[in-house]
Amino acid sequence: MANKKIIVIGSGIGGLFTAIKLAQQGYKVQIIEARNKAGGFASDITFNNFSFDSSFYILFDKPGLEWAMQQIHVNIHDITNFKLVDKVYHVLHENETEIAFHKNIEDTATILEQKFKGSASTYKSFLSHVTKIHQTLQPLSYKAHPNFMDMLFSNVLLHIPFLTGSLGNVLERSHLPQAVQKALGVWALISGQPLNNSVSTLSLIPSLMHHSGAYYPMGGIASLTNALTTIAEKLEIEITYNTKVKSICTKNKVATGITTKAGETVAADGIISNYSGIGTYSELVDDFSESEKQKLNQQPLQSVGLCVYLAVKGINPNYYLRFKVNGKKCIAFVQPGIIDPSLEKEGWLPAKLFTHLDNEVALNQEEQIKMMDELVKDRWWQTHISEYKILHSQTTFNWGTEYNLYRNSMNPIMSPEFMLKKHIPYKSTYIQNLYHAGSSTALGQGISLCAISGIHAANSLAKFLI
Repeated sequence: MANKKIIVIGSGIGGLFTAIKLAQQGYKVQIIEARNKAGGFASDITFNNFSFDSSFYILFDKPGLEWAMQQIHVNIHDITNFKLVDKVYHVLHENETEIAFHKNIEDTATILEQKFKGSASTYKSFLSHVTKIHQTLQPLSYKAHPNFMDMLFSNVLLHIPFLTGSLGNVLERSHLPQAVQKALGVWALISGQPLNNSVSTLSLIPSLMHHSGAYYPMGGIASLTNALTTIAEKLEIEITYNTKVKSICTKNKVATGITTKAGETVAADGIISNYSGIGTYSELVDDFSESEKQKLNQQPLQSVGLCVYLAVKGINPNYYLRFKVNGKKCIAFVQPGIIDPSLEKEGWLPAKLFTHLDNEVALNQEEQIKMMDELVKDRWWQTHISEYKILHSQTTFNWGTEYNLYRNSMNPIMSPEFMLKKHIPYKSTYIQNLYHAGSSTALGQGISLCAISGIHAANSLAKFLI
């Protein structure tokens, strides 16, 4: 194994986990990272001495992340402090209806019952239903390629209608009030996806929230990335920063190495891409047919969204995450200072506003800035906020220059059809010796999903190379 060289393209959560796992198995690993630090969207960004998560993070699947950590022989509590969030999120609807979700099931049921008589028991019934489904599916997520017998003995076949349906289907069958359904589906709405075109597995979040709990990484998500980077360095994994990959070299449909944009060619026995799954084939693989590229490029992409980074005086009480939903439009107000008061600097706390962009509407830079101005002026988020300063406004064009993104976007829209028929598997179906890690392979973009994908990609490649 010492003679086997593996290249990992990108050092996001998936890339770091896959690199560490392979290095621990004796492979020589080199990470090629386009930016000057590791982490991708799981890193931090600083404005006026305030540190922000690049995105906003809340960990619902802590058991999944703990499983991935166990695979690289690391105790999660030794490297990162995850704080349990009691009052998880709040949703304000266009008709002024307010709904909130807490870790405690009874607290949440009481809130719902006060708004909609009879909804407490309906919610508990829904929660019991999705919890049974989650308990069936979760063990399979720890297998890279579950076979028919795995599915048969786990009873997952009983949940085929669930897996092939949409989030909207699941919520509609819950018979909960429409406002509650929308509040439960806010994780799709904030990504710009309608409930009827979002994967059903997002309906499992309440089960995770009430049973495993929702967690915030103290010090931000970068605390996890920095810890993983330190582990990688101790394993003598070579991380080459400020280097963009121009192409993945192939010979007879077999990956043989990469060429950087600076013109350097690096040979490898295996390649794991932590870059966009579609971007890997559309931009990097040098032997990929135009017809196949066109098929991939037809997939609608998820907008990376708009973000306004703020310094605020005061706290909009109780909730780390507040959402405002108005039709298809969804806005998030993020207050990490509620969970971590040590972030305060001379009376100011970091906060941010975030919203999606409709993937079918192309807005130029000026139009996006105008849209962000309107976000700030909307006073719904300013309760108990006495003063605020805008530190930075991030458009899709900024994201594209500051992060190595494919077409200034995230992954393809995670529709039921895409995940069932067109998702990116860990092992490339086009190129031998090419594998994928990260959110391109997963039913979402959570920290744990990316970590698990990194483990599966590493194990799949190692099994092939033996």
